[in-house]
Amino acid sequence: MNSDFDLTDLPFDLYTRNYIIKKIIDSVRNDCNNSFKILDAGGRNGNLSSFLNDDEIHIIDIRPGDENNYVIGDVTKAPYKDRSFDIVVSSDVYEHVSASERLNFISELLRVSKDFVILGAPFDSKDVKDAEVKACNYFKEITGEPHPWLLEHIENGLPSKDELENFLKDNDFGYLTIKTNNISNWFLMQLLIFYTSKYKDFMENVSKVHRYYNENFLDLGDLLEPSYRTIYLISKNLGIPELNLKFEYYNDLSKHRTLERLIFEIVEKPISDSTNLITELSEEIQNKDSYIQGLDNFINEFKEEIQNKDSYIQGLNNYINEFKEEIQNKDSYIQQINTSVEELKKEIRNKDDLISQNRKEMDDIYESTFWKIYLIYRRIINVLLPANTKRRQAFDIGVLGIQTFKMQGFKALFHKMKNQNRIYQKLRKSSVPVIETDIISSNIANSPKVALPLLKTLKGKFTFPANNLNELKFFTATYGRTNSDLELHIINDSRKIIRNSVAKGYEILDNDYTPFKFKPVKDCKGKVFSFELMSKGDPSAAIWFNDSGDLQELTLFYDDKALNGSIGFQACSSLEIEEEYDFWVLKNSLTISKKKKYKAKIKEFSYKPKISIIMPVYNVDKIWLEKAIDSVRNQLYENWELCIADDASTKEHISKTLKEYLNIDCRIKVKYLNNNLGISGASNEALSLATGEFIGLLDNDDELSIDALYEVVKILNKKPETDMVYSDEDKITMEGKRCNPFFKPDWSPDLLLAVNYICHFTVIRKKLVEDIGQFNVGFEGSQDYDLFLRVIEKTNNIEHIPKILYHWRMIPTSTASNIDVKDNAHTNGVKALQNYLTRQRIEGNVVNSLNRTNYLIDYAIKEDSLVSIIIPFKDKVDYLKRCINSIIKNTKEIRYELLLVSNNSIEKETFEYLESLKKYPNIKIITYDYPFNFAAINNFAAKKTSGTYLLFLNNDTEVITENWLHYMLMNAQREEIGCVGAKLLYPNGTIQHAGVVLGLTGMAGHVFAGFPENQWTNFGLDSWPRNYLAVTAACLMISKEKFNQVGGFDENFKICGNDIDLCLRVYGEGYRNLYIPNVRLYHFESISRGKEIPAGDFQESWKSYKYYLGKGDPFYNPNLTLENTSCSLNKYSKPSFEVNFNQIQNVLLEMGCKIEKKRD
Repeated sequence: MNSDFDLTDLPFDLYTRNYIIKKIIDSVRNDCNNSFKILDAGGRNGNLSSFLNDDEIHIIDIRPGDENNYVIGDVTKAPYKDRSFDIVVSSDVYEHVSASERLNFISELLRVSKDFVILGAPFDSKDVKDAEVKACNYFKEITGEPHPWLLEHIENGLPSKDELENFLKDNDFGYLTIKTNNISNWFLMQLLIFYTSKYKDFMENVSKVHRYYNENFLDLGDLLEPSYRTIYLISKNLGIPELNLKFEYYNDLSKHRTLERLIFEIVEKPISDSTNLITELSEEIQNKDSYIQGLDNFINEFKEEIQNKDSYIQGLNNYINEFKEEIQNKDSYIQQINTSVEELKKEIRNKDDLISQNRKEMDDIYESTFWKIYLIYRRIINVLLPANTKRRQAFDIGVLGIQTFKMQGFKALFHKMKNQNRIYQKLRKSSVPVIETDIISSNIANSPKVALPLLKTLKGKFTFPANNLNELKFFTATYGRTNSDLELHIINDSRKIIRNSVAKGYEILDNDYTPFKFKPVKDCKGKVFSFELMSKGDPSAAIWFNDSGDLQELTLFYDDKALNGSIGFQACSSLEIEEEYDFWVLKNSLTISKKKKYKAKIKEFSYKPKISIIMPVYNVDKIWLEKAIDSVRNQLYENWELCIADDASTKEHISKTLKEYLNIDCRIKVKYLNNNLGISGASNEALSLATGEFIGLLDNDDELSIDALYEVVKILNKKPETDMVYSDEDKITMEGKRCNPFFKPDWSPDLLLAVNYICHFTVIRKKLVEDIGQFNVGFEGSQDYDLFLRVIEKTNNIEHIPKILYHWRMIPTSTASNIDVKDNAHTNGVKALQNYLTRQRIEGNVVNSLNRTNYLIDYAIKEDSLVSIIIPFKDKVDYLKRCINSIIKNTKEIRYELLLVSNNSIEKETFEYLESLKKYPNIKIITYDYPFNFAAINNFAAKKTSGTYLLFLNNDTEVITENWLHYMLMNAQREEIGCVGAKLLYPNGTIQHAGVVLGLTGMAGHVFAGFPENQWTNFGLDSWPRNYLAVTAACLMISKEKFNQVGGFDENFKICGNDIDLCLRVYGEGYRNLYIPNVRLYHFESISRGKEIPAGDFQESWKSYKYYLGKGDPFYNPNLTLENTSCSLNKYSKPSFEVNFNQIQNVLLEMGCKIEKKRD
C-alpha cells in the first residue's frame, strides 16, 4: 500500500476490524515489544500488514496476489508445519467456508499456530440475517443483481456460534469475544456504499464518510450490540490473557448527527432521469402515506428510533414492513368487526340523544337535596352494616330483590334470588362442566371479543365424554337490557332434535355463562351432539366470540358459515363428582374419536420399534394378573411383546392363567422358573426373553393406560436419540377407582437423588440395560431405583411424558397402599444411592430425611472456602439484629464474612447498631445511598467481597436450621449446580418459598406457598430437594465465579424479578438450580421496602421469562394449575401454561408494556 495513504480512508468495516485485531495483538504482546510472525489466512487485500508494520506478515489465499510472503493455497490444507506462527488471523473468511468444512478450517488455524488464533466473522443470528437480506434486496433493486457475497451468506447459511464455541469447549480451548460493527451502523453504511456504487462522482465524498466513521467509530457506538461481526481471540495453550483494550461502549448522538449530515449531503444531490431507490421508494410510499418522503424520512425515522427506546436503527425497509403489518392487522380487525358495527350503528345513533338527556337528568339529580340525603344514608349503611358481613349480605339481597321485583316482576325476582343464594349454589351438585372452553383467557390484545347477535343462528358440534348430558352454558352479552328469549336445540348424530331449552330474557346473563338445562341424556358417553342457539325475537342477546382461540373440542358455525375462533362454552353432566381427580379423569379420558385419531397417527409413524414389557410374576391374585396382561393386550400401539417370568409361584392359577394367554396371543412369552429368584432375578429372566429395542417395566398387579405405548413411541419418533422415557402415574383401588395422581416434572437429576420419582411408567433402551448389567440382585424393593441410577450414569437422553400412563394397584401387599409393607425397600434404596456416589467418585453420605421414601445426601465440603453473606437493608434495626443473631447462632465450622449494605438508612438507632458491630472482624458495613435497586445494590456489594461463594440474604429473614451454611455450601460447590435456594417459612409456619415456577399465579410464583410443610400434593412433597428454573434471592447461594460468568444481577430490574432472571441466565449456561428443604428460615417478606412493583420490572420480566411462559416451565407439570400455589389440577382443556401465557399478555398490554405477540 502507498505509504502516503491514510488508513482511515479504508472502508469502515475493513478499518474497524483491523484496528481491533491490532489492539488485540498489541495487548497479547504483554509489553514485551516482541515482533510476531503472523499468518493472515484468506488475507488478500486485507491490509492487515499496514496496521502491524513491525510484525512479519504471511498471507495464504486461494486467489493470486502480489503482497509479500504470499502463498496461493487452501487454508483447510495449509502447507505449513505445526506451530509455524505466533498468531494466526482470519478475518471475514470463515463465513465463506462451506458449513461442512468450518471446523476443519478452525482446526488448521489452531494447528499452525503456537497459541493464539484471532477469528472474525458475521455469525448466525436473526439480527444479522435480517440486515443482510434487506441489504441484498436493496443492492438488487439498484443494480438488477443480488450482491454476490451477501447472496452466498443467505444461501449457504452463516456460521453457528454454538457450533464453534462447543468445539472450543470440547477441546479445552479458551476464548473471548469482541463485538463490532453495530447492526444499525453497518446497515446504514452498506446502504450508502451500494447507493453510491453506481456514481463515480460521489466516491470522494464517500471516502469522507468512511474517514469520519473510522476516526470516530467508538463514539458512534460501533461496539454496541446487536453487532454484525464477532471477533474471537482463541488460546490453545496459555489461556486467555488479560487484555488492556480500554474500549468505551457508548453512543455520541451529536457525532451520529454529523455522520447523518455527511450522508445526507451525498444523497440529496439530484440525479437526473435516474430510477434510483429514493425515487422508487417515494413513489411507492406516496401511494399510501403522503407524509413519507423517501430517504429523508428514513433518516428522520432513524433519529426518532434512537431518541425513543430502540438501541439501534431499524432502517427504511424495516419501517415499511412494520407499517404494512400494522395496516394488515387493522384491515383484518376492521373486516372482523364491520358486521357488528353496522348492526349497532342505528342503535348507537338512537342512544346518543338518550344519553344526552340522561346526562342532564343525572346532573339535576346530583344537585338535588334527595341525592345529598341519599349519600348520607349510604354512609350510615356502611357504618351500621360493614361490607362482607352477613347482615350486609342480607341487606344487599333484599335491596336487589325489591329492585328486580319492581322492574321485571316475580319470575325475575325468583331467578335472581336463586342465583344469589350461596347455600343453594353449594347444594347444587347436579351439573358438572365436563367440556369447557375459555374465551376470557384467550383474548390477547389484537384479537378483541366480538359480540355475535343471536338473531342469526349459532351452531356447534362436540363429542361428549360422559353420560348424563344435562346442561349447556354460553358466555353471553345482554347490552345491559332485557332481550328476547333464547332457544336451544340439542341434536343427535342422526340429525334428530332430542332436547329443547329456553332461557327467558330476564335469565340471560351479561358477561357471564347463561345456563340451558334439560332432561339428562343418559347413554351418551363418546357420542357426537350438535346444538342450535338463536333468539326468538328482537332485541337479541349475543354470544361473545374471539378469533384467537382454536377449539379442538367444538366446531362452530354462524349463519351457516364456518366460524374459526372461540366462544365461552360448557357442556355439563349430572354425575356426582366426589373428588377433584375424579373430574380430571373424566375430562381427560380417551374418547372414541381420540382413539381413532391415535390409531391413524400410529400408521403415520416412520419409526415403530418393538417394546418388550418386562413383568415378573409371583403368587398374584388371578384378577390382578389378568388386568395387568389385558392392559398390555389392549394397547393402541401393537408392536409389543410381553415377557413374563413366573418366579416359581406356588398358587395353581398362575400357571393355568399364563398358559391361557399364551394360546390367545403369540406376542406373550413366559418363562417358568424352578427356584424363586426374587424380583430382581425374575426381572432378569424376563429380560432374557426380550427381543425389542426398548423394555418397559410393569408390575404383575398394575395396569397400563390404553395409550401408554402410543405416547412412548410418539416421543421416540420426535426424538429418536431418547434412551429412557417416564410418565406420570396414579393409583387404582381394588374397586377400580383411580386416585392419588403424581404429576412429575421433566428430567430432574437432583430430585432422583432424593426420591425415585421416575418410578412408573418407565421405558428404557434394552442395549443400555444390558450394558449396565441388568437388574442387581440384592436390591429388592428398590431394584428399579438402582437400575435408574446406573442408567443415568450412561445417558442424559431422558424424556418425560406429562400424562398418566400407569395405574399402581393399591392392594394390602403393595407399597402403593402402605410404604411399610416392604421394609427392605428404604434400606436397599439407601444402598443403591450410596453405591451411585461411590461409582461417581462423589464424596458424601446418604442420610435419613423427614420421610422414609426419600433421601438426603451430605456432600463433603471440598475446601476451606470463605462465604460472603450480603444483606442489604434500610433501617428496621430489629429485623437486622434478629437476622444477624440467627446467623451467628446457627453457623458452625464454615468461614464467612457479613457485608451489610445500608441503602438510604436515616434512623439514629440504625447507625448506633452499626457502630456496635465494628468490633467484629468478619462484618463489613458499606453504604449505597442511591435510589433503591435490588440488583444494583447486590452487584455493588458482590464486587467488595472476599469470599469464593456469595450468599444473598434478605434482612427480614431468620435462620432456624443449625449448620445451615454447611448445607448451602456443600451444594453450591458442586460443579453442575448454579443457584442454591432454601425453604422459607412465614412466621405462622406455612411455606413462603420452596422453589419458583415460571407462570405460577402470573409471571412467576412460589410453589406450595401458604401451605403446611410436608403435605402430599399432586406434585409430590415440598420436603424433596428439587431442580427448578429459579429460586428466590431472599436466600440464594452461588459461587462468585458463576455469578461473574453471567454478569451478575441485571440492573434493569429495580425491585422484582432480578433473582429469577439471574437463575435463568445461570440455567442457560448449563448449570442446574437447586432448592434444598433442609435449610429453613423465617421470612417476614418485604419489611423494609413494601410490595410495590414498578411497571418496568414487568416489562423486563416478560423479556426474560417469555420463552418459558410460552413453552411451560420444565420443572412443573402442565396438568397442574398455574392459578394458585396448591398444585391442584388444571381445570382447562389445554395445558395450563397456554392459558396463562395469554392472560399475562393481556395484563402487560393493559399496563402499557411493549411485548411481542408470538411465542419464541
